[in-house]
Amino acid sequence: MLIILAPIGKSAHPGALDGHAGDDAPAGISERPGNGERPRAPRDAASSGHGKAAADEAASRQSEVKQRRESERRARLRQTLEGDIGRKETERAALGEQMNDPNFYLARSDAKELIANYEQLGREIERLYEELMGLDGAAPSNS
Repeated sequence: MLIILAPIGKSAHPGALDGHAGDDAPAGISERPGNGERPRAPRDAASSGHGKAAADEAASRQSEVKQRRESERRARLRQTLEGDIGRKETERAALGEQMNDPNFYLARSDAKELIANYEQLGREIERLYEELMGLDGAAPSNS
């Protein structure tokens, strides 16, 4: 007695070994499913939208990364502005103390320069505060 072992999914019919079902095989039986075509998963709305869902998810992640980076950039800028404001206010306060001395104009030959510097620091502080307020009021960009 001769036993022929065939891989699972293949016909055990003796003619199937050479790739043909043979003349005595029942009609419609072939070596591969789908009559010679590769089997394919059925396409439905969920499987055809998978590519779009993955693209949407990637775009969402990219948007989140951009928002996080923008938030971090704004936090660093805010820290820089606050530091600059603090340094300039300290410098201006020191000049103010010198200017409050009753002998300031008598003892200092550079009084006009110090006053101009004091006023310039005031303008710079004002500009830095405006920039800081604009930073707080500005919405994060989505571009």
